Amino acid sequence: MYKIIFLVLLSIVFSYIIYVRYDPFYVMMNKKRDPENFRYRVFFEEGFWDKIKKLPPEEPFEIVKKINTHIDSDNIISYSLYGNNPKYYKYLDENIQYVNKFLPDWVIRIYLHDKVDQKLVKELEKKNIQIYIVHDNLVVPGNSAGAFWRFLPLCEDKNVIIKDIDDNFDKSNNYRVVNNFFTNSDKKIKYKSVFPWPFNHIQAKNIYKKKEYKIPLKEEEIINYFHRSTFGSDEIFLSKILYYRLDKDYIETNFRISKLFSMKEY
Repeated sequence: MYKIIFLVLLSIVFSYIIYVRYDPFYVMMNKKRDPENFRYRVFFEEGFWDKIKKLPPEEPFEIVKKINTHIDSDNIISYSLYGNNPKYYKYLDENIQYVNKFLPDWVIRIYLHDKVDQKLVKELEKKNIQIYIVHDNLVVPGNSAGAFWRFLPLCEDKNVIIKDIDDNFDKSNNYRVVNNFFTNSDKKIKYKSVFPWPFNHIQAKNIYKKKEYKIPLKEEEIINYFHRSTFGSDEIFLSKILYYRLDKDYIETNFRISKLFSMKEY
């Protein structure tokens, strides 16, 4: 009897893993944000990525103004800010206060769309942060064009943290975690991947890079990347371009048991 129960449970677990591995609830959970399942199809649909690479290149973005550059540091926390959705401003002041209090050696840099309300620009100018104004005609609600801006510091000789503007500091990303990585870890770059995506998947919301780690990546490659408009294209850039420039001996990820079930690089 126990053997039967064990086999049934094992079958359920195995079936669940297979289902999640090949269809990670993507259609149900992400239908509104990404109706064409862009990220999923790039990784798992044969020939889809080759089709995307043949699309006409999209318009690049441009940094048109820099504000508060006198506030400088070897430690930069990089955000992109565009659009008027309140969720993007929810944690902004809270994060600025958190960094000033718990990470005083770090400076927040916000890449700010030139279409945002000028009142916001004036308010941000008063705070202890850098502001880079960006002209980008591709930015519309729901796409990922503006998410690329925050990747630019990866090309600089600085300690860098890349974050989503609507995320606050939490248990997995607080000042203790930051200090531990940048002072104690023997790794040079850290990121998270989400099961069941392939090993080369890099989440765009939380990346750490040490100053001494020189990634063979140029700002022009980010600015002129051929496809930024589709939701999820920022993570595709990280996974398909950045990942293959990284020295694998220096990477720290959150992959553990999920390695048993996730695809290898694809």
